Amino acid sequence: MGKVLSVASRKARRFNVESRAHRLLDKEKPDPAPKFKSNILDYNKVLEEQPNFAELQSKKNIELDDRLKRVYVTSTDTVVDVPSDKQTQKPLPLNKKQVVDYEYGYLEPEKVAPGRVTLRQAMTFISNHSSEPETWTTQRISDEYKLKPNIVDSVLKHFYTFELYVPEIKKKEKVLLRQRVVELFDDKPKPLPPPTYEPDAELERLIKEHENSEKKKAKAKDTKSTKQIK
Repeated sequence: MGKVLSVASRKARRFNVESRAHRLLDKEKPDPAPKFKSNILDYNKVLEEQPNFAELQSKKNIELDDRLKRVYVTSTDTVVDVPSDKQTQKPLPLNKKQVVDYEYGYLEPEKVAPGRVTLRQAMTFISNHSSEPETWTTQRISDEYKLKPNIVDSVLKHFYTFELYVPEIKKKEKVLLRQRVVELFDDKPKPLPPPTYEPDAELERLIKEHENSEKKKAKAKDTKSTKQIK
């Protein structure tokens, strides 16, 4: 219900809003802003004490104007010569050396407070721990760099050094890939592969029997010829 009333009141407020705005702007003298009750009481009090207060505010006070004309200021201070812009310009520095580009982007301090390490030191003990974890333990790092063991544990847990892995590409794979590319982009018709037949067990048995019979026949001929010679 409350939503319906708010929508209806909003539409009523916005009804014919443009014409009402133009009517307000076309007025010669706009309506004054409403005054607070305290301001109205003060204004009425001033009018009771000085009924012609509004007329005095709109007229020029000749007496005060004459007094302002007689007021002037005399200074006894010495005038300071302000240098011009050309005199204030200093020569540019003649040092043309290249700015040192530090390895980690900032100048490393010579002394480090206990409980703190530089970026170089942190990278050193992280890489040492990753390469030799048995030698560079948490206790050794905390003793050497004066750090708390729990801080060292959290650093070693969440930070690692970058490692580069290059896969080994064999020459045979390169040749195969090259042949595959040639096959894909070659429009010539390719010959069909030779037909392949599955081995037949019955055929192989018959071939073996034929070979054995031929061997027996050859052996019988040899024995017969040797008997005739004798």
